[in-house]
Amino acid sequence: MIFIDRIELPKLDKKKFYYNDLIHMKAYIKKKQVGVVTNVKNHGAGDYLEILDKKKEILVPFNDDHIEEINIKKKVLFLNPSYYEI
Repeated sequence: MIFIDRIELPKLDKKKFYYNDLIHMKAYIKKKQVGVVTNVKNHGAGDYLEILDKKKEILVPFNDDHIEEINIKKKVLFLNPSYYEI
């Protein structure tokens, strides 16, 4: 394994994130929590988030169409309700 201190990582532009910052974020549709990000993966065509709640897993493409907002400080993200049901 390779380890690095976080302070040594380059600062990222807006709308760019380190995967480990996304894991454990609470995922919301509108104001209702629908799960927690458990993993970030890449299937070759792009990155996607695995979001798990007590009943199901949601796979969410990591793009602006599916994710409306990510707030790193509050550890929350908001999914686009046009694509996902509550």
